[in-house]
Amino acid sequence: MAAAPNSCLPREGARAQRVEDPTGARATQTRDVFQDRLARMPNNGRALYGQAQANARQGLKREARTVDERLVRAWVDERKRLDLARL
Repeated sequence: MAAAPNSCLPREGARAQRVEDPTGARATQTRDVFQDRLARMPNNGRALYGQAQANARQGLKREARTVDERLVRAWVDERKRLDLARL
């Protein structure tokens, strides 16, 4: 599987996620950004990771677990290489 070009990565979502208001409007915006990316690229590991992190930070544990399970199937590299700040 080829790596996604940088233009495909939801950088604006990662920036929004760094805001100290994890349950406010920015967090919702972050989830929307990752959901949009996943609608276009359903098995993109970086987008799955970002979506799982965004869900977890908003307290959506069931949704985070579901997305994390998809990530386990889609991501073939070491998981520790994923970092929300680098998305």
